Amino acid sequence: MIAFCSALSTSAQAQGTALDAVQILPAAYREGVLKISADNGVPDPQQWYFIARKTGVQRAESLTVQGQEIVGEKRSLDLRTIIENPSPIDFSRVKINSNAAWDIAMKYASDKGRKLASVSYVLQQKGASSAPLWSVWCYDPAGGSIGLVTLMATSGEIVSSE
Repeated sequence: MIAFCSALSTSAQAQGTALDAVQILPAAYREGVLKISADNGVPDPQQWYFIARKTGVQRAESLTVQGQEIVGEKRSLDLRTIIENPSPIDFSRVKINSNAAWDIAMKYASDKGRKLASVSYVLQQKGASSAPLWSVWCYDPAGGSIGLVTLMATSGEIVSSE
């Protein structure tokens, strides 16, 4: 758990980031987060959505964090995430927070000659030994798609873009 706290301390100045939202979760969920997502990030979204399992429980829950509180908690119906992501995100390996993912997406959009206005984020880890990955969908001011950039949450290296 010490590594988890050190990964979060680098984002303490940024309010509303994904790792800030993780800190809002009850401790029983923090080591069982399977997926974090959000829409309309500019760079920070209004809400972060989590699929997570409580420690010692197989059933996954959907949690919604807004600001400094959990505003929704219910049984998850996202079977795809539950089946495809049996390993929780290892937050000790997450060095790139959502605000840094935004910066990378902004450069990606700029390199394509486009202006970034908002993003949708997903952070997942596809196995215990896999690296956690950010998928960032990029949108222009008119809401048009600029593309998708996937990057290593461990280093910020872009692994694919469309």
